[in-house]
Amino acid sequence: MSKKKNIFEMKKILIVDDSEINRSLLSDMLSDEYEILEAENGMEASAILHDREQEIALVLLDIMMPVMDGFETLVVMNKNGWIKDVPVIMISAENVPSYVDRAYDLGVQDYISRPFDERTVRRRVINTIILFTKQKELSHMVTNQIMEKENDNKLMIEILSNIVEFRNGESGLHVLHIRMLTELILKWLIKKNLYGISTEDISLICNASALHDIGKISIPSEVLVPLAPFPAPAPVPLVPVPVPLPFPPFPVPAPLPPVPFPVPATLPLVPFPVPATLPLVPFPVPTLLPFPPFPAPLPPVPFPVPVPLPPVPLPVPLPPVPFPFPAFSPPASVPATPTSSSMP
Repeated sequence: MSKKKNIFEMKKILIVDDSEINRSLLSDMLSDEYEILEAENGMEASAILHDREQEIALVLLDIMMPVMDGFETLVVMNKNGWIKDVPVIMISAENVPSYVDRAYDLGVQDYISRPFDERTVRRRVINTIILFTKQKELSHMVTNQIMEKENDNKLMIEILSNIVEFRNGESGLHVLHIRMLTELILKWLIKKNLYGISTEDISLICNASALHDIGKISIPSEVLVPLAPFPAPAPVPLVPVPVPLPFPPFPVPAPLPPVPFPVPATLPLVPFPVPATLPLVPFPVPTLLPFPPFPAPLPPVPFPVPVPLPPVPLPVPLPPVPFPFPAFSPPASVPATPTSSSMP
C-alpha cells in the first residue's frame, strides 16, 4: 500500500457531480491514494481544468447536471484540447446505449454506472491512470526517437551536401542558402494556401532541397572541376615597319593642239523636174438596159374538200353463254362406328 501511495501521491482526481452524496462517496473511496477536487457542474469543472490542467490525472464526470451537463463538458474539453491530456471516466445511473455510445464518441476512456462498487471504481481508476501514463511515456519516447532520427538525417544530409560542394568547388554556404530560401518559399505558400502544402512537409522538402546536387558524387572530378586557364603568351613588342619614300609626281603630258575637221564644200541645189500635166480622159457611161416584163399571174387552183365518211355500225352484243357446272352426286353412305355406350 505504501508503494502505491508513493506512485500516486501527486495525482489529483476531479469529481464532477451535482449530488453531494455521490461526490462524498467517491471521495471516501479514493481519498487515501489521490488528492480529490470537486465540482458541482460542468461550468466549475471547465474553470478548474483551465487553471490546473497539468495537475489533474483523471476526471470522474456525471451526465445529468444543471448549468452544463456532462456531454457539454466533453465538447468543451475537446474544443480546448484537454481531452488529449486528461482521461475521463463517466459516472452515471443512465445505462441507455445511446448515452454510452455518445460518451465514447466524445473521447471518454471508461463508463461506470451507479450504484458504485468500491473495488470496481478503484481498479478502473488505477487502470485508466496507468494506461494513460504509459501512453504519454510511449508518445514522448516516439517523439524523442523521431527528433533524434531527424537530427541524424539532418547531420547526414549536411555531410553529404558538404561533400558535394567540396567536389564541386562551390562555397559551403550554398547548401545553407538553398535550405533557407526553400523554407521561406514554403512558408509563403502555406500562408497563401497554395498547392495544399502543410507544415509537416516543410522539413521533408527542405532536407530534399539540400541534396539537389547529390548526383555530383558519382561524376568524375575531371568533369566537375574546370581546367586551369591556358597561360597567355608574353606580348610581342611591336616592330616599326619602315615607311617607303614617296614616289615623285608623275609628269602630266602637255595637251595636244586641236585638229580642225575639214568641212566639205556646199553642193549646188539641182531643181527637180516637174512632169507635164496629163489631160483628163472622160469615163464612158454604160447605157441602161430595159427591164423584162413580169409574167401574168396564174389562176387559183381550187382545193378538193374530202367527202365525209358514213358512220360505222356498232357490233351486236353476243348473248351470254351459260357456264357448265358438273353434276352433283351425293356421297355414299358410311357405316356407323360403334361407340363405347353401344359396345357390350
